[in-house]
Amino acid sequence: MGELISNKLLVGRPYGGVAVFVKQNLACEFKVIKLCTRYFILEAWSTLFINVYFPCNSVVDWEMSCLASILNDVSICDVQYKYIVFRGDLNVDFAAKNPVIDDVSCFMNDLNLLNLDCKLSSGVNFSYRVHSSGASSLIDHF
Repeated sequence: MGELISNKLLVGRPYGGVAVFVKQNLACEFKVIKLCTRYFILEAWSTLFINVYFPCNSVVDWEMSCLASILNDVSICDVQYKYIVFRGDLNVDFAAKNPVIDDVSCFMNDLNLLNLDCKLSSGVNFSYRVHSSGASSLIDHF
């Protein structure tokens, strides 16, 4: 991957991943806890910020392994935190049947996380929408 990104800008699939933009004047406030291909953990203001990107098609036990790694990283991080902000492209719709839902729900319980899908505006049941085709999904979550 290092070779690919040094040669050109990568756009579209299969080059998904995680990123964060931080204003330059705030960058010094953030401490990197963990950087991985599919997730990162940052700390600032007694808060852990976790961003994750799951593959579009479930790979056997990949999500569970990723979530276990995040739990491990949070438990061993040498940081005192009060809050966790977890967001990501989980590629999971909690309203549909998906074997990953149980793993994600257990993970959320372990870290006392709340699913904020209920905070979407009334009548909105998507987090991603393509206006030209009308396609939409609720697979990105906080």
